[in-house]
Amino acid sequence: MNGSTGEVEVQLTRHSYRAGRWEAATCANHLWAEAGRCGLEKAKLMVSVKEGATWIWAMIFLGFAHCSQILDWWQAGQSLWLIAAPALGQGTPATADWVKQPKRLLAQSNLRQVMRNVRRLYPRGNPCPKQSPSLCSISSAIAGACATANSA
Repeated sequence: MNGSTGEVEVQLTRHSYRAGRWEAATCANHLWAEAGRCGLEKAKLMVSVKEGATWIWAMIFLGFAHCSQILDWWQAGQSLWLIAAPALGQGTPATADWVKQPKRLLAQSNLRQVMRNVRRLYPRGNPCPKQSPSLCSISSAIAGACATANSA
């Protein structure tokens, strides 16, 4: 407990981290090696925090079906700007206004409403804008997080 704020402090004591600029197959090999090294098969709780790339979410889901997956906050916020810019303009007040609501919704774990906001900008059947390659990956990650949350 933090004496000045009164908040419970969580300290990470046995964490694991690997990073590299790898292709998916190489990344999967590193993931499996690290999981084995730290005895992940004995873990009662698994959590994975990552960016929005669909292939990473799929790799974690396929290898560790009971793992809670969390979209990295910074990555999610940055992706909202990239999603809004092609529809509302780069650096415009309209883009800034649009980003506020889904960012607030993300903080509340209201992922379904975030996806509804994205769909209002880009209705189903319309292709992802070429200027925003992250739209597909972030939308997939948010949708994947919705599915994971609903199946738990």
